[in-house]
Amino acid sequence: MLDSHSEDDIGLLADLAELTTPECEIAELVAEGLSDQAVAARQHLGRRTVETHLSAVHRESGIPSRSALAGLMTRAALGTAG
Repeated sequence: MLDSHSEDDIGLLADLAELTTPECEIAELVAEGLSDQAVAARQHLGRRTVETHLSAVHRESGIPSRSALAGLMTRAALGTAG
């Protein structure tokens, strides 16, 4: 039986599955704790491009903060989000 937190995670994971490849890559790097500037350097992108992708991730997934995104990505990677 899933608790409500796990059900919320399942819905958010479904939303994450709809992200573009660059959005997913940026979300994964944010989950590792990288700053926007560090993500930009690693992905060979401008900082504003990273910010735009990250804004889309938050908007499309409904995840309200960077820390919430990092937590969900970590749980997804560990297979504990559902």
